[in-house]
Amino acid sequence: MSELADGQQQNTILDPAYHPFDRDTMSLLFEALGESVTRMARGIIRFPAMKKLRSEDAAWFERVQPIILETFVRFFEIEGRMRAMGKFTESDIASFVEELAQLDAYDSQYLKNDEAGYCELVLREAKLLDWQNDRSDLRRWWHRYDAGLTNHAIKAYTTDSDLLPSAQRNRFEGQWRQQTRDGFGEMGHAPLGHIYTPHGPDSPNEVLLELHTSQLTGWIWGDCYSLVLLIDRKALRRGDFSSIMFDITN
Repeated sequence: MSELADGQQQNTILDPAYHPFDRDTMSLLFEALGESVTRMARGIIRFPAMKKLRSEDAAWFERVQPIILETFVRFFEIEGRMRAMGKFTESDIASFVEELAQLDAYDSQYLKNDEAGYCELVLREAKLLDWQNDRSDLRRWWHRYDAGLTNHAIKAYTTDSDLLPSAQRNRFEGQWRQQTRDGFGEMGHAPLGHIYTPHGPDSPNEVLLELHTSQLTGWIWGDCYSLVLLIDRKALRRGDFSSIMFDITN
């Protein structure tokens, strides 16, 4: 994990707990990163030809261009070796990640044009796998990879938990425990969101159960909110569950 200026840590692919763990997740990583590398290489060539640059910015792009094109070539060489392998070990995957971590990258933010029409830019050199904030174009690949890795991990874990290496399994189990801790509302509680069905002491109804939308369990309720099951209080006293009502929070 990379250390930020404020002391907080952000997770990155450099953490073994975020490594791919099979062919599908390795492919996911290279597809997401490949789009980012291609976009970066295209931009380093195209942007100076499209915009009016100050001399120092034009010199920066000219200096960085061969570095980024080398990253483009090396990245797809690494991907080719990965795709040629039949099986991966954890050490193989760590080796691929280590190679990717050495690749140079850059980040540019186009702010506006000044009165003379020159671009005002923020230009920064980086490494491909370094942590980036969400405003950086270099961060875009991460969201696709992280979401896909989670989906693959759920599938693998529910098939055989041993399919996940210990670093990934420990991370996901911790996340899933946290997600499910507040995922069930007990009888009589007040739903976390608003529902239109009257409930509570001033109504004839009681909440039986609230089930939150959960990626882990595959429950997805309207607009990803919660399903609330309710029952008439008199029917509950009789043990009559034949007329359960439901509502979805908003």
